[in-house]
Amino acid sequence: MALSPDGTVLYASVGSNSNAAERGMEAEKGRAAIWQVDRRTGASKIFASGLRNPNGLTFEPETGTLWAVINERDELGPNLVPDYMTSIVEGGFYGWPWSYFGDHIDERVYPKRPDMVEKAISPDYALSSHVAPLGMIFSQNSAMPEPSANGAFVGEHGSWNRDHFNGYKVSYIPFEDGKPAGKAVAFVTDFLSGDQARGRPVGVGIDGTGALLVADDAGSTVWRVAPSDGAVTPEPVGSDGQRRRADADAPDGEDPVPGIMRADPESIEDSASENNTGDAVTPTPLTTVPAVNSDADQNSEQQQDD
Repeated sequence: MALSPDGTVLYASVGSNSNAAERGMEAEKGRAAIWQVDRRTGASKIFASGLRNPNGLTFEPETGTLWAVINERDELGPNLVPDYMTSIVEGGFYGWPWSYFGDHIDERVYPKRPDMVEKAISPDYALSSHVAPLGMIFSQNSAMPEPSANGAFVGEHGSWNRDHFNGYKVSYIPFEDGKPAGKAVAFVTDFLSGDQARGRPVGVGIDGTGALLVADDAGSTVWRVAPSDGAVTPEPVGSDGQRRRADADAPDGEDPVPGIMRADPESIEDSASENNTGDAVTPTPLTTVPAVNSDADQNSEQQQDD
């Protein structure tokens, strides 16, 4: 889910019920879409469709545009179809199930709908096939060092149906003027050990100090990635990254969106290390949840040591 910049609207993603509509389109009503919900009235509508499994909904800070990462369809081979990151246009249709990446037709889907293929929007940025992106957050206003201070972090859960692993990392994509402006960079890695996954990134976020948080559902860990020089943001960062814009537009003393809980800046502990130096970023565990197996805690300790 994502909160609109003015705090009045929620956006919620709903994945498809199938890989390529093999259960029929009746089973896909209201699915493979991003819904828009008015917070005050509860009125809802489909904001954008044709998105097989949209995740990581978040607003680009400079333009206020909604973005998402999408898990595309499977079983077309190891190199198809690329998962992607894209801006979301109101009323836009992005191809699923009839086509992918614009007008590339999926021949498995019947009945054919050339009318839908014709209006399919090509996404902004291909990530790679089967990387399974499950989280996305923009780095603006964070404490990340300059090479990663203006772009998007994407949590890639990793492939299951390729002849070699793909994903299993957090990637950084630089942005300029609200659009992707360069190749993806592997930002947090070493989740693989040989042919075993000791970690799989899921959601990503920015904490109150401006550090990157990475949820890892295989290592049962939340990783905190912070500048090793101890740099933090001058004031706490809201969890949705958009709260200040709503605050700035509200009359003095008035809550722009009643009912939203505000964080107490004094309650946010500065957990940046005082002993690290340099410009690199290093992951350190923040929280470990109960292990799902006896090896989980050992794996988490091993990743911390690395």
